[in-house]
Amino acid sequence: MKKTRVHKYKKYNIVYITTNLINRKQYVGDHSTDNLNDKYLGSGKLIGKAIKKYGKENFTREILEECRTKSAAFQLQEKYIKKFNTQVPNGYNLNKSGGSYPSIFGDEDRLKEYLENINNSRYFPDFNRTYSYTLNR
Repeated sequence: MKKTRVHKYKKYNIVYITTNLINRKQYVGDHSTDNLNDKYLGSGKLIGKAIKKYGKENFTREILEECRTKSAAFQLQEKYIKKFNTQVPNGYNLNKSGGSYPSIFGDEDRLKEYLENINNSRYFPDFNRTYSYTLNR
């Protein structure tokens, strides 16, 4: 039997910034929710590792902007990542446009930069796995 996914639209689409209260590093993300007080801090690779390391109690989330659509919130991430300078090594964002790392796989320059940084322990002291990716031409 074929599974059907039902997409439920959320009431709020936000762009937020999460701040680590210990080292002051930040993460910009977008989130769709029915509850603005859901305590969501982010799901990026680095912010997730930092939350595990430092504990949820050492992070705060501030809503930067509310949008009409999920797509609009996603697109606004780049503006705030630049404004707050949250891309590695200054913050927890892996790329300048937000989203998760697979979104860079279609852009060869961004992919090379990501792979160079992900293997650089200075930028990612808590992340020691090695990734490889072959571009098909």
